[in-house]
Amino acid sequence: MTAEREDSMKLRFLKICYVVSAFVACFRFRVSAVYNTGAEYHSLDYSWQYAINRLFHEGRLWGSDVIFTYGPLGFMFNPIPFGNNVVIALAFWSAVSVLAALLFSYVMFSERMKKVNTRASNILLSFILFYAGNYLMGRLYPEYVLSFLILCLLSVCWHTGGLIPFLTASVLSVVSAFMKFNSGSMDFVSVAVFAVLMSIRKGREGLKFIAALFFAPAMFCVCCLLYNPSLHELAMYVRGAYEIAAGYISAMSRPVMPSALLVCMLSAFIGFLMLVMVLLLRAFAFTRTQQSVLYAMVFAVSTAVCFKHAFVMGQGHCFMFMPSVYVYCSVYVMFMDNELAASSGTKKFLCYAGAAVFFCTLAISAAGLNKFHLPDTVNFRNKKELNRLVSNILTNPLAEFHGNIASLGSADKVYDMRNLKLPEWVISTVSSDSAGFYPTELSLVHDLPGFVNMPVIQAYSAYTSWLDIQNAGFFADDDRAPKFIILRGLAFDNRFAVMDSPLACLEMLRNYSIRRKEDSYFLLERRPQPKNFTRREIASREVSRDSFIDIPKTAQHCLMKLEMPLSLMGKAAKLFWKIPEVRMEAELEGGLRITKRVIPEVLANDTLISSIVSDDETFGEIMDGRTDINRVKRIHFSGSGLKFFAPVIKLKFLELLQE
Repeated sequence: MTAEREDSMKLRFLKICYVVSAFVACFRFRVSAVYNTGAEYHSLDYSWQYAINRLFHEGRLWGSDVIFTYGPLGFMFNPIPFGNNVVIALAFWSAVSVLAALLFSYVMFSERMKKVNTRASNILLSFILFYAGNYLMGRLYPEYVLSFLILCLLSVCWHTGGLIPFLTASVLSVVSAFMKFNSGSMDFVSVAVFAVLMSIRKGREGLKFIAALFFAPAMFCVCCLLYNPSLHELAMYVRGAYEIAAGYISAMSRPVMPSALLVCMLSAFIGFLMLVMVLLLRAFAFTRTQQSVLYAMVFAVSTAVCFKHAFVMGQGHCFMFMPSVYVYCSVYVMFMDNELAASSGTKKFLCYAGAAVFFCTLAISAAGLNKFHLPDTVNFRNKKELNRLVSNILTNPLAEFHGNIASLGSADKVYDMRNLKLPEWVISTVSSDSAGFYPTELSLVHDLPGFVNMPVIQAYSAYTSWLDIQNAGFFADDDRAPKFIILRGLAFDNRFAVMDSPLACLEMLRNYSIRRKEDSYFLLERRPQPKNFTRREIASREVSRDSFIDIPKTAQHCLMKLEMPLSLMGKAAKLFWKIPEVRMEAELEGGLRITKRVIPEVLANDTLISSIVSDDETFGEIMDGRTDINRVKRIHFSGSGLKFFAPVIKLKFLELLQE
């Protein structure tokens, strides 16, 4: 066998491995369980996964009944056996995997893509990056799988100039928007950036891509109107998803774990070094280099949004950045315009360098995870677990694929992993009547057939004043509001209880009374007639953002409306990074000081400020009508995020009069 034929066989084997690996990596189906965290609201509560599965199955409409960043097809990320949810998700992810296999088969073996599939060095480096991103550095999150395929389709279009890959990418961006609106928006912007770059690159010939840009938004609007034939509900769906996506950047920002940041940055740095090595080994023809720079800009939006998604939230979210960077780099390397190096010596160097980076990445990640204190889900300090990680490098993809298929065995029933369940007295009292849950842990309502959801299904997701208004309108509406509200836990993320969604809490105070309180649960029942509340303005002032603010003394409850806009620096920080947390210290009349996080934008609504809800007892007493408990003397704002707001804030105080 000649050396040339041997090299050809090795390359063919690598191509087949790449196609199979892409098929396995894109199959993100797995049956999920009904569970809740059981945590005391110091971390995310993932029971929204249960909620969107149930709400889709029950035919609730996004836009009118549901306002969330995950759309009506969002359940396919975490399908739970309601109706046909599992079957739909299985069919979808199977189709995505087949599309990935067909796309990579076309790229690897089509004569039309010969400029790409004959570059052995490109394919080798691309496969190393792809494998590292999917099986060593974590796993490409489901919401980024479609983004990955869209980038691949746009890359094919970059080489062929055909409209079919571009239109296919546009269709995928629409599907992505119905699954998760912010991911779909990111994908559409990537498609738009590509169209502009093609018009720059191809001149008049590239204008067809600008014209084809209208296909995706038109298709999205048509699909929305077929799903829910109302322009108003379409506008509500889009605005609601946007408000949640935009508010997330400041409302859910958290400090990044130093260990997670270190491991992520080391991994990203290695990926960056690989790209630098690739670029240095290129032929330095000006035109080709210019084309590569243009082509790299296609990946800018996806990478930036993935970075924000990972590092705004911090915690374990940091680890979603690593696989995305590697996988996106793998696409870039695969479709670069020319062969990386022609000489056999350079090819050998690239092979050895790629292998060295492959194992160095694993070693650095393992050492970083072993040295620093990370959450249990990513903690490999135990040597046995570390050895198992290393031994499963090659078998992990197929093992996970098998596990995903095997999860179908539980599709005939809901495998209940809840740490918390409703007490029997709540279930028997509510029976089949309508009932809502506040503020989170929605999986608890699995035992209630009459579950009625707030539009923003979890209180902490009402990140903006507009979202809070939507939930308040729900509780004020006799036709939509539930007969009962089950309330467990009053705070999340170390926030003040009634300031998480202040206007919605006021509507609950007006329309509901306590039916029973037991076992850390409140059962609120709708009043036959709501309380008659009126508001009387008592003071208005402008103060420095870091000054101490005296709260007016009132006979009844005092409300505050806060106008605290972002400064120019804050707007830039929100666009490119995030707004760190803002805290409020409340000094009570007895001298006690309580400091917790607040979301300034939400405080633009009427906010109960004269009394602080510090525990279940005070909440119960305020619901019963007391206005003299935990009276606040003054407040003070602080925190690392305060400097991103305007130096002067406007305050308005009102007395809430109850007849």
